[in-house]
Amino acid sequence: MSRLQPSSLRTALILTALCTSPALAAGVGTGSTFSAPQLNATPGQTVTVPVLLNNGTGEIQGWSMGLGVPLPLEVVAVSDGSTTLAFNGGAGPDFNHIAGYPGEGAGSGVVISFMGVESLPPGTGYELHLIDVLVPASATPGTVYPLTFIETIGDPDIVNIVVVGGASITPAFVHGSITVTFESYCHCDGSGVSAPCANTGGSGEGCANSTGSGARLTGSGSSSVAADDLGFRASGMVPGQPALLFSGLSAPNGGLGVFFGDGLRCAGNSVRRLAVSFIGSSGIAQWPPSLATAGGWAAGDTRHFQGWYRDPFMSPCGSGFNLTQGVRITFQP
Repeated sequence: MSRLQPSSLRTALILTALCTSPALAAGVGTGSTFSAPQLNATPGQTVTVPVLLNNGTGEIQGWSMGLGVPLPLEVVAVSDGSTTLAFNGGAGPDFNHIAGYPGEGAGSGVVISFMGVESLPPGTGYELHLIDVLVPASATPGTVYPLTFIETIGDPDIVNIVVVGGASITPAFVHGSITVTFESYCHCDGSGVSAPCANTGGSGEGCANSTGSGARLTGSGSSSVAADDLGFRASGMVPGQPALLFSGLSAPNGGLGVFFGDGLRCAGNSVRRLAVSFIGSSGIAQWPPSLATAGGWAAGDTRHFQGWYRDPFMSPCGSGFNLTQGVRITFQP
């Protein structure tokens, strides 16, 4: 990862050199937008945050950008996106500095062409940079960390601008976030083993049931044994039917699951039945916290969770029951 030193961080001066008039014109929110996505990540995972540009302003000659990434998240790498890499026949911009700043975020300063032979035309979805962010293993699921375009990164501070026709323009912003979630696995969406009877579910779901979609299990609260605030919610189930939350010590078939009824069994070995919930009219079942006694887990244990529910009418494979995907959690003190 390239890091700007204070002596070389003169992006604003370089961009100013693009101007064709003695005074630098300035505008705000005139059709261009910097954006970052809303992402999910599990504790210990590194996720890639793309910084995108929608250009509705004109021929962009360069830009500078600062994206705040708060602690305890860590910026581990910053690189150019596909749009930036393609400039000047694949040689990249004439001036290009990208950097990560511990505890602050990441920033960049780019001049596409000093001679003005290339610029970025109006368009959408331009991928400027990729920022790799590590979520610490100690992060609490349910926590949302904002990714905000700010101007307090670096020394001197990096400003958020695009340069069009020699004018420095402040774009609009679509800020992003990283939400910490528990690990989801054993998806019946075609990414692993096939569905029992070609009843593939949607991305990240269990196998499709009689509603036409699969069920998805999510956890809330924390993995702390002492807090015992872990709860679960499943959506996409069949209304009016019972649903059992259970756990196991292992994940069959290397975590890909094995055929079981109309779905895949994703948790096995010393299975424990934790609680039963009746599915509401919207297809949602919930299991509130205080599950530790029934589950019998301790700090350092890993458990695999899954929802098992009835589908007695018109189930795709005719077994009359189905399952969610799996959720894997390693418990903390």
